[in-house]
Amino acid sequence: MKEAALVAGVGFGAGILAARCVFSAKNCDATSGASKRIERCQVFKDLAVEAGQCTGIKEIIDNILQKARKLVRCEASSLFLVDKEHGELYTLTLSGPEEAYEVRIPLDKGVAGHVAWIGQSMIVNDAYSCAYFNPEVDSKTGFKTRNMLCVPIYSNEKLDPPSAKRDVIGVVQLLNKIDETCLQFTEDDLVDLEELTLLASVFLWSSEVTKFKKWAEAESSQLIRSMTRLSSLRGGASLSFLKTKPSSPKQRSRLTSAEIEAFMKTVEENVIDDMRAVSKFDVLAYSDNPAKKDILIPLLVQMFTDLGFVDQFGFTPAKLTHLCVMMRGQYRNVPYHNFAHGFDVSHSVYGYLTKGGLAEKFEPTEKLALFLAAMFHDADHHGLNNQFHLRSNHPASILLETTASEMGSVLEIHHCNVAISILTDPSVELLDVLPDDQRTKVWRDMISCILATDMKEHGTFVKEAGQLKKPGSSNTLLMMQVLLKCADISNLAKPFEQSKKWGTLVQEEFYAQGDKERELGLEVNAAFDRNQGSNTAQNSLGFVAMVAKPYFELVCDIFPSISYVLQGVQENEKRWIAIAANEKP
Repeated sequence: MKEAALVAGVGFGAGILAARCVFSAKNCDATSGASKRIERCQVFKDLAVEAGQCTGIKEIIDNILQKARKLVRCEASSLFLVDKEHGELYTLTLSGPEEAYEVRIPLDKGVAGHVAWIGQSMIVNDAYSCAYFNPEVDSKTGFKTRNMLCVPIYSNEKLDPPSAKRDVIGVVQLLNKIDETCLQFTEDDLVDLEELTLLASVFLWSSEVTKFKKWAEAESSQLIRSMTRLSSLRGGASLSFLKTKPSSPKQRSRLTSAEIEAFMKTVEENVIDDMRAVSKFDVLAYSDNPAKKDILIPLLVQMFTDLGFVDQFGFTPAKLTHLCVMMRGQYRNVPYHNFAHGFDVSHSVYGYLTKGGLAEKFEPTEKLALFLAAMFHDADHHGLNNQFHLRSNHPASILLETTASEMGSVLEIHHCNVAISILTDPSVELLDVLPDDQRTKVWRDMISCILATDMKEHGTFVKEAGQLKKPGSSNTLLMMQVLLKCADISNLAKPFEQSKKWGTLVQEEFYAQGDKERELGLEVNAAFDRNQGSNTAQNSLGFVAMVAKPYFELVCDIFPSISYVLQGVQENEKRWIAIAANEKP
């Protein structure tokens, strides 16, 4: 009865493993009497019960590490989680005999990073002679590492197909074996820790990850409900339920007729041709040139025209010009997430629909929602990521009339609110010409697409997007989200010199955030610390291998007509590999 209650109380996945432990413990006791095996099984049973009673991920991790040290007998243990957004591993706790530290390391550094990268366990019995060992952590903590045992933790989600490779969500790392009979980690230790991580993955995957996903979905639903209310309103009605209060709101310039006409000046035909050719067009050549930057406004308007929105919805060039100028005004002067990026992502979506021939897959309102989402997807981005806003309690993350700041998608919710505010501005009111049902659909689809750009949910999203490869799949909203996320990182697929410039801008924005973190007394992530420098080639290769290339492969499986984006990434990867080889000491 006691064993049955144990199995019933820890959940299905953990219960199966706990049942195995109960059986093994009885078997050991009845046949071999091996005290080591009995102790091992008891550790598993204790973890199954105690972790199941934990209320937070940090408590779960502490419990896992305590059991790991008891099971294998070592001096210290750490559990690193994978942060794909930044290409890093980070600890919520690093447990030792007396103290705890928090550490972040790039995925291309350290034994733990290598294990996360290759997805295979490692025994290192002479740390300082191992090519992958990163002595910087010892220098930071004052700890002296002799030997190590590292095991990857795999996600516990259901795979489709079942043969698909599981994502590595973390790494358990044990340091300095202290067993009186052996001071080196053994193959038996490896087996013990691998089985322990199997149980650990059940709790890690089902606790904070699941909770975050539910929160994100609830917040998205709340925002979509608000947008549905908005869709039924007419000019002059109260919009107070939608209003947000971002920090230091930007003034909106309402243009005079003369100013609108100045923006609508004729653009040279060869420039329009380059824009329509997609791959030849370099937005940075215009945005960085004061004499040319205003040309981007009529080019955006031209995209609206080419996509059929002027004919289908009756949008006037003057209204579209006003909209594009106001949209530009909401992008800040930050290195990467600025108006050039907003234009670039919009232009990439335009290319998928025109050059890629994907326009025929969508209804006119769906194409409009996708294009508007591309325009506004990073509006009023501060050049600081979600984690900075949450760690620093920055006012921009609070969004006073929502609870989004506690849910993780701080920036994406804010970008939605900026888009709503501009599109409903009395001088624009772009969607008022649409019938109620079409207006409702545009709001819903636009918001859903912007929310999908949150990289924290990338792994979950990729799993969901995989269903589009099945014959007969017709989820057009999911298709739109897939394309927007592809466009959001499409600079990696541009001609190499363009892509390289974008990579430099990304790194500079990271450094600017690191400077801000240092000013506020926050721990500076290694990849964001300009004092440590950074290997742009290695950083680019890491992001391409971990995120971009697998995603572009998926996108081009779904949409073969835009295979040029995958070809671009593959060509650039070869260039980065050559550069990285020359940069090696």
